[in-house]
Amino acid sequence: GRTDVEFLFQDAVAELSKAIELDSDQADWRLQLADAQYQAGMMDKAALTASEVLSLLRAQGVTDGELVNAAHQARANAASRYYMANQEAEDRAEKLEEARLSFRFLEQQKLLDDDLRKTWSTMASWAQAPGEAVGIYARALAADPDNQAIMGLVVDTSINLGVTEIAAEALANRADATGLWFLGKAQYFTGAAQRANGDNEAALKNLDQALSSFEKSKQLNADYGPSCDQWIAICLGKKGNAAFWMDRLDEAQTWLLASLELQPQRINDDLGLAETTKIGILRVADKFYQAGNLARSEAIYRRASDSASDDLDLLNNAGLFARDWGNRLERNGKTDEAEEMYEQSYKAYCRAQELDPTNVRLANDRTLIAIYHLERDWDVSKRLLEAAAKMGDEQLAAFPEDQPQERQFLEEATGDCWENLALWHIKHSKDAAAAKAAAQRSLKYYPGRGRPGAQRHLRTAERMQEGN
Repeated sequence: GRTDVEFLFQDAVAELSKAIELDSDQADWRLQLADAQYQAGMMDKAALTASEVLSLLRAQGVTDGELVNAAHQARANAASRYYMANQEAEDRAEKLEEARLSFRFLEQQKLLDDDLRKTWSTMASWAQAPGEAVGIYARALAADPDNQAIMGLVVDTSINLGVTEIAAEALANRADATGLWFLGKAQYFTGAAQRANGDNEAALKNLDQALSSFEKSKQLNADYGPSCDQWIAICLGKKGNAAFWMDRLDEAQTWLLASLELQPQRINDDLGLAETTKIGILRVADKFYQAGNLARSEAIYRRASDSASDDLDLLNNAGLFARDWGNRLERNGKTDEAEEMYEQSYKAYCRAQELDPTNVRLANDRTLIAIYHLERDWDVSKRLLEAAAKMGDEQLAAFPEDQPQERQFLEEATGDCWENLALWHIKHSKDAAAAKAAAQRSLKYYPGRGRPGAQRHLRTAERMQEGN
């Protein structure tokens, strides 16, 4: 903890330098000087002194042994750090080559420890030599194939430097659960990079290879199952999004829903390119809808919301598309099939509204299905509509003025609650006065007199009062 350590190292450098001037043939003194220079932050001088040690030892006929090893270690550390810290230095390239020579010597002598290996790989990254940076770990793995830490470094370094194909090649012949897991990871990121570069066909091939690796890994070791399933879901989500942009919608639907059903909690995981499994599902369903295939869109949202039963967007869309498809079936005289769709819509809206009980729109949409199409759950519907209308007014009173569009949506939903309360009284309580009052209240909300449903309920209530 002394604050004058820096000066002590500087004194050591000075005294050792004087000693060497008096006796220049002492290689171990020079090695101590190199270490003192290193500790004092004099990386260029430390590297030079270490090189002088090696030259002196060669002149003395010494080509191996502890002093040679220590000199190479000193030069590797000092030269690499000087290279990385001095980007504009004229002798930077020279120091890079010196460091590489010493690192290679140490590797051949099997003297690279974790720190030296990391320093070498980092230096290679700075030198924009990703193959070298990953190869350092790949060779270490070949010498110690069961070392999981090194296996991870091979893959993670290749991912960081964008050369995952090197890691995949290094792990290509693995047949053990751990090796296959890391191979799958390398194959996935290779596919992800190809996808980012627009080569979706190549991406699908590598993603398929990744899927195979993860499947084999969990078969060999059940403990890997949960992690492999996560990666399998990610691979499927990635494939589904790629297939969408290739206009292979059937495959996109299959892969995206398989991903969701395997790991519903990962539906919003970032898959790169601003994509998720959920976004992919929304895009595929919308594509079918735009093509006029409402039944297909409804089926997608039904399956998706059954698995992701806590996702409000999917539940809301499941309710909406089931209702709209039911309307179309009913217009075509298919009343039994329409009834099934209304039941599905009601199920989805009930779940969504229970998850978000302060959402005025969801409360209204839930009760609309019950009142208009299913004609049941009267008491629950009335309670929900009255509570939602009250919440809507309270939320409108506190709504920020700088969000006019959002306010308009809330106002419209609140007006819809009053409109459906009017319908509730018309169909169930037969209270014409209450129906008329609710319809008139509805007309005070956006879009005001442009509410055809409220106008229709108002006329019906007036006819009821007249006894017609």
